[in-house]
Amino acid sequence: MHDILAWLDPDRKAFWRLRFGPLQLTVLFAAAAALYSLRNPLSRALSIMVWFDLIIHEAGHPIFGLLGNRWIGFAGGTLMQLLMPLPFYFSFLRQRQPKSADFCIFWFATNFLGIGPYMADARAQVLPLIGGGEHDWTYLLDSVGLLRFDLQLGAYAVFAGCLCFALCGYSLYDHIWNHRARSGEQ
Repeated sequence: MHDILAWLDPDRKAFWRLRFGPLQLTVLFAAAAALYSLRNPLSRALSIMVWFDLIIHEAGHPIFGLLGNRWIGFAGGTLMQLLMPLPFYFSFLRQRQPKSADFCIFWFATNFLGIGPYMADARAQVLPLIGGGEHDWTYLLDSVGLLRFDLQLGAYAVFAGCLCFALCGYSLYDHIWNHRARSGEQ
């Protein structure tokens, strides 16, 4: 496992290598809470990314549907959205471009701005469905007995995205700060 991580992250710049003491964790969660309070304007400001992620989401259904499992086919849209930034993240780390890798954390976070409201809509089904058919999260949550928690799960998903935005900011700050410290900039 160590060899794989060393190959993926040769300069040891991946987000999981950041220092997370009590102060950093407090700031991270406070920033996430602040972003969560601004979730609607944030979603509007990033709407082009949310629409881009929707295209990836729709492509995920037939791709994961090839596995022949109905549940995975429904989950495939969301899985594809969340998995798509990963190869880019690791590619940027391999190319020794940690700030570009940080953008992939940002991209990962934007996915939750679409996933959360879609989850929260599972019972109400007010949001229009792009491909028509059955609502992904109605089927997914109902099949595991969690449909009545759609609003809460949707809110948690959006908060997870806000936490990822904060993590992106912290990682970017760390990469910029450490770069300046190494190069002697003030």
